[in-house]
Amino acid sequence: MPDHPIPPATRLWVSVARTYRHVSRRQARALAEMGLSVPQFDVLATLVRSPECGLRMGELSERLLVTEGNVTGLVSRLESAGLARRGPDPADARAVRVQLTEAGRARAQAAVPVVEAELDRAFGGLSEAEMRKVQRLLRRARREGP
Repeated sequence: MPDHPIPPATRLWVSVARTYRHVSRRQARALAEMGLSVPQFDVLATLVRSPECGLRMGELSERLLVTEGNVTGLVSRLESAGLARRGPDPADARAVRVQLTEAGRARAQAAVPVVEAELDRAFGGLSEAEMRKVQRLLRRARREGP
């Protein structure tokens, strides 16, 4: 195959993906010490920011950007660990809501600073202005796609 220069957009995508993988691995190690996976933490962190009545399974999957099937498995594991519970939706008897247990709320509140500390370590070499600029550029890239 002849030498072919790598286009700038491809180099950028690889850089974003490598950064994501690097930060995700750091978070995964820190959360594993707390007995959580990254997806489990994502569920806990989403629910801790939700009203006392919790979220419907569909709402949870939308906020996490995953399928309802993925959420079902995650919630089942969190229920088994005593960190979440499913119950009827007071507004719709056909729907199921997920809520944190007290243990789940405590675990989420303990894990959030751990994850934030890992993010601070990962991006500590950037100033706040640089971080805001990267955010602006990434938002612009999302809006200007084909």
